[in-house]
Amino acid sequence: MDQLPSPSHRLRARGARFLGFSDRAIESQFQQHYGEQSLPQLRIVFWTLIVLAMALSLAATLEKTLPGIDGSFLISGAPLVLFSSGAGLLLTRARGFAGWSQWYLTLQSLAIGLTVVIGDAGRPYEFAAFMILCIGIYTVLRLRLIAATAVVSLLMAVYSTQQLRLGAGFVPFSEQIFFIAGLNIVGVLAGYQMETSARLDFALEREIRMHRDRADELLHTILPRSIAKRLQEGDGKVAGFVPHVTVLFADIADFTRITSELPPRRLLELLNRIFSTFDEIAARIGVEKVKTVGDAYVAALGLLTPHPRQAGTLVEVGAAMIVALKDIGQEYGLELHLRVGIDSGPVVAGVLGTQKFSYDMWGDAVNTANRMCTYAGIDEIQITSRVHHELRQPDGFEVRLLQSVKGKGDMPTYYKRF
Repeated sequence: MDQLPSPSHRLRARGARFLGFSDRAIESQFQQHYGEQSLPQLRIVFWTLIVLAMALSLAATLEKTLPGIDGSFLISGAPLVLFSSGAGLLLTRARGFAGWSQWYLTLQSLAIGLTVVIGDAGRPYEFAAFMILCIGIYTVLRLRLIAATAVVSLLMAVYSTQQLRLGAGFVPFSEQIFFIAGLNIVGVLAGYQMETSARLDFALEREIRMHRDRADELLHTILPRSIAKRLQEGDGKVAGFVPHVTVLFADIADFTRITSELPPRRLLELLNRIFSTFDEIAARIGVEKVKTVGDAYVAALGLLTPHPRQAGTLVEVGAAMIVALKDIGQEYGLELHLRVGIDSGPVVAGVLGTQKFSYDMWGDAVNTANRMCTYAGIDEIQITSRVHHELRQPDGFEVRLLQSVKGKGDMPTYYKRF
């Protein structure tokens, strides 16, 4: 069975070097993330230190009255622990503390450590207190490895100097140095494992977030944004009746001839250019793209939210599409023309499918807009009397009588050529 790669190997595969990402922006994001993730644990640590300092101060005050008990260090050292931990607890609620919490923790642990090493030098519990402090610096304080190693190494140097100054015997001093050195090695290994795991978790979360964002972007290209959000929230049946929607159908004229003249790759490139341009026009003006069917483009307004001038806005979109298609035709050396049909009315809209989603709409307005497009002339927008009535200033539209429209019979329409 293949072995899983170690965390360090997996980190290097994600662009990380020794305890640092090669990309400075990612490294900065990690440090901010690490600080934010550390805040809940730091609050517990600060509360524990506050309670411990108060308990030791009280105990030292009581024990001072008993013979043979010296509580002077506990009384003098407790205020520093109490003040620094209380300040740290308040700072965890401050905005931006996560970004510089490592500096505060480094200074706090160094100050408390020097108080233990210097202020308590020569006392029986000094060595035990120093060992507990070093363990805490490497683990519960969530100091990053470099800072933790630097603090503990400095405290070791000061502790060793103090012991030599106090004339500690060679054997006891050697035993203490052996235990302290062993503790430091274990602490470095534990700190390295903890930080490596934190970096790996961050890298994995970042990759998952990137993949999720890409999936969301892809879903938003298929479905309207509000509909995609409802699907992501678990609404498996997105459907509804919309009382007033304006529908646009746009169809490239004589496209069958064009497909026979262009090679497949060139044809696909042309269609992608056309529909991408139409998407930009729709997005810029605020129109919802519904779908593309072959060489036809379907859009709507009022489908998701009401619009004060639905008909006029879609006429603007149709005109912009006709002009844009002519420009694209000139780029490709082709004669490209568009037919546009628009109608308004009630529709039913919803999402179809469970594996491959498709958002669509049904109703008389949809069918009639399609008919308007089919019967329109080239570079022409044809609208129904309902749309013409909704236009505030229907300038340039001429009336025509369409005969034997499929499913509708004879009906008056209005058209404008561009």
